[in-house]
This record gives sequence, C-alpha cells and structure tokens, in this order.
Amino acid sequence: MSLFRRLELPREHGAWGMLVVSALAGLITAGQPGEGSAWLVLALLAGFSSRESMVQTLRAWKRQRPAGISGRLALIKLSIMGLAGGVLLFRLGLWGLLWTALAAAILGALHLRDALAGNERSVSGQLVAILAITLAAPAADYVAHGSWRPQALAVWLLCVLYFASAVFYLKVRVGTVNRKRGRDLPRVRRQCAAYHAFLALLVLVLAVRTPLGPPLVLAYLAIVLRAAWFLVRPSQVLRLKRIGYLEVAYSLIFLAFLILAMRPL
Repeated sequence: MSLFRRLELPREHGAWGMLVVSALAGLITAGQPGEGSAWLVLALLAGFSSRESMVQTLRAWKRQRPAGISGRLALIKLSIMGLAGGVLLFRLGLWGLLWTALAAAILGALHLRDALAGNERSVSGQLVAILAITLAAPAADYVAHGSWRPQALAVWLLCVLYFASAVFYLKVRVGTVNRKRGRDLPRVRRQCAAYHAFLALLVLVLAVRTPLGPPLVLAYLAIVLRAAWFLVRPSQVLRLKRIGYLEVAYSLIFLAFLILAMRPL
C-alpha cells in the first residue's frame, strides 16, 4: 500500500498542484514571507490533506459504522491545522485570517457534501474546490503583510480564472473519447468554448486597462490556445499522464508570468 493510501492523502495531482501554485503565487507576489508564512503552509497542508479522511469518516457515519483509522487520521490532521492556526491567530495576531478560514470552511463543507453525493467531479463541484484551494493565495499575502491588500484578492481571482480552465478543457477531452461521458459532448464543448472566449477577452481587457500588461496575457496564452486547438481539431487519443505533465508545465508558465504581472503593484 502506498504512503498516500496509508495516510489517506488526496490522490488528485491537479489539486496538489493547485494548492502549491496558489500558495507560491501569494507568497512570492507578497514579497516578504516570514515566520507566519511557514505556519500558514503547515496549516494549508494539514487542512488540505484532511479532505480524504473526512470524506471516509462521514461516509462511515452515514452508514452507521465506526470511522476507524479514517476518523483518527482526520482528527490528527485537523489538530495540526488547528495548532498552526492558533499560532497565527494568538501568537502572531493575524486575526484577519478568520475571514479566509470562514470562506474556506463554507466552501469545504459544500465540497464534502458533493463528495458524499458523488458529485465532486461535476463542473460545479470542481469549481467549488477551486474556489476553496486557491484561497491559499490571498491568505499567504495577508500573512506576509499583516493586513489585507487589494492585490490579495486580485491574485486569488486570477488563480481561480486560470484553474477553472482545466475543468472545462478536461471535460471536453474525456467526453470526446468516452462514449458514456460523451453524451453531453455538444453542451460541454459549448461551455468550454464560452469560458475560454470569456477568459481571453477578460485577460485582454485587464492587460490594457491595468498595470498588469503583457505578462498577464502570456500567463493565460498557453491554456487558451490548447483549448482552442482541441476544439478545432479534437483528438480521440487520451493520454492522461501526458496531459498531466503538460498541465504542470502550463501552471509553471502561469506562475512565472503572474509574478511578473503583479510586480508593478
């Protein structure tokens, strides 16, 4: 049994990448990480890793069965998150984090509800998860500066816009080769096209109207082109590992240009 299974860690590589990229975006664009940033990273990792254990625990309770190891792991992970959060609040006085924690708790509860109902793979379920995970970015900015800045909200929204692209793109890729999931393919293709058209237009407007400039366009260019190319020339080949590696590369490109775009702010 792998370490991920033993510790009941989330096995979605994309979600881990989302957390890491969002946290790095917040930390690097903030420009002055310190002790609080280290405690925040611990809290983020513990909270995120508790997801699988909490799902298994709630499923056991729903079936009126003992939670077993899942319950104990959930308690350990949440305790670590609580310890790190306590240091951030009571020792470092970063009480503004409570707003982020409240938003994350609400979104996390919605995600757990979707997971218990088997709807976590739906578009709405994945968007809820993205909204929650990318809160790492504004939280990192707040911890670094000790106050809320408009840049924190900007980085969060830019991360949400970026990662939402993969939801629509992968739905089209899977639906194109999977006949069972492909029954709604025309609708999924329309959603993907509409989202990326909206994304391209919004990014261009922001690049022209704000100091973010050309780096912002370059941050999203690769994912807009990859979606447009597939919609025009769909492929019946689905190499998930290759797609995963490409998504990692796109995320690194996004992070690099996002940092450049936010530097003037």
